[in-house]
Amino acid sequence: SFRRKQKSWGELEKYCHSMQSYPRRSFPSPFHWHLPYIVSSRISSELINNLAADEHPILVEGLHCAHLISNRKLTGRRIFLRQHNNEWIYYAALGRLEKNMFRKAYFFLESFLLKGFEKKMAARVPLFCVSDKDRMRSRERLGARDARFLPVFNGFTSGYFGEKGKYCLYHGNLDRKSTRLNSSHRT
Repeated sequence: SFRRKQKSWGELEKYCHSMQSYPRRSFPSPFHWHLPYIVSSRISSELINNLAADEHPILVEGLHCAHLISNRKLTGRRIFLRQHNNEWIYYAALGRLEKNMFRKAYFFLESFLLKGFEKKMAARVPLFCVSDKDRMRSRERLGARDARFLPVFNGFTSGYFGEKGKYCLYHGNLDRKSTRLNSSHRT
């Protein structure tokens, strides 16, 4: 886990042998012109050293943490990348929606850097994609050699609300402009 502030693990602590949290650096200190900010802000030598201490396979949860894939200390390890979406497409969409010119430029630059970074990662490790659409995009647009569909594990496959009617269950971050825009459309 990466954090800006230390937090308690709560309930998880009783199920895990050990848990680590690594500091996430703030803008602009980790900014690199060749790496996406969401990746460069999560580079941690402590994480690499902890992972290099054993030979277990590594599941990288999200492109944000994928910088470790190219680290020499982990050469020869079985590493898998679970993508949550095609980040470069998401950041390009944020750029199109943004009115502030500085933020708009950031989103478009991040999208450009993410596309190149995702392409490199897709060539190096197997991908687990949360949707079949993302799996196909990863193969077609990123040239992924091994992209597989692996749905989200949420423990729920259906729900019952008690009576008939019109219901809407919404899960999302309404602080994001793209989420507010998409949630304002009615079906």
